[in-house]
Amino acid sequence: MPVTGSNLGLMSIRPELFEKRRSLSLLTLAYTHELPYQLKRLIGEIAEAAIRFPLATIVMLANTEIEHQSFKKAGIHSLLANELIFGNISNYHLPQTRSQKVFDAVYVGRLHPQKRHELARNINSLLCLYYRTDLSTVNKFRESLPNAVFGNHDFNNNEFTLLTGDRYLAALDSSHVGLCLSEAEGAMRASIEYQLCGLPVVTTPSLGGRDRFLQHGFAMTVEPDAQEIAKAVTALKDADFPAQAVRDNAVALIQRDRTRFLEEIQSVITGVFGNDSPMLNRFEFFENACGQSTRPLSKALAPTYRRS
Repeated sequence: MPVTGSNLGLMSIRPELFEKRRSLSLLTLAYTHELPYQLKRLIGEIAEAAIRFPLATIVMLANTEIEHQSFKKAGIHSLLANELIFGNISNYHLPQTRSQKVFDAVYVGRLHPQKRHELARNINSLLCLYYRTDLSTVNKFRESLPNAVFGNHDFNNNEFTLLTGDRYLAALDSSHVGLCLSEAEGAMRASIEYQLCGLPVVTTPSLGGRDRFLQHGFAMTVEPDAQEIAKAVTALKDADFPAQAVRDNAVALIQRDRTRFLEEIQSVITGVFGNDSPMLNRFEFFENACGQSTRPLSKALAPTYRRS
């Protein structure tokens, strides 16, 4: 079946769960769907799914207003629900013991041309944090970023180590500003993690949705020019915003969108499963569901099987 192996979440992996029962699938977007070819592909996948799974309801959770309107125009059920509202806010906060500010800026993102690390070359002191990669790739990036510390290797004698929990929070807290430099991706989780950890943000214009939470005085949007980015970093560093104020602003923006989402999704759930559907008036359900994505499929599905 063509839908198997597509981008329709669990429906693509375990189609037998959806063939003879009513279901509601909420699909988030890992990458921008603001471009026509992406929308065309998604329309085809949903059309295929509707044929095989006539009892299924699929709702796209759009990261941007452009995506939301494009989906609606194409006849796809959509809610404006940026991926960044689904993370666990409590995981990202100011460390109990604050770090000394060592770096002008930190950039969290894989070492890949898409992330445009070279735009940070004029920043005097830069910390790069990233996912698993080899030392040869790191050394290649060092050539264009001579002022950078590549924390996942440099903090561990050139052996890769993934910074998580308190170590990750401390690393962010050692920087003055967070960077978002890609031209197009998804909503970019690091963009909200910076803010929840008290860092103002310098961003370039982008597709994908991170700008929804960067339209305020604790962020600057500048053209993708190394000199302009360095100037913006200096400006936000010198502004010396209270870290708690930056975090409080981010939490307020997330809670605003969460409140609206809970109202809208309850209406969808009632429409699919009837008036006796359970009330989802707490967002923890969606935080927990998001956390399941990193678990083995058999364990993530265990609660479902126990209830059936």
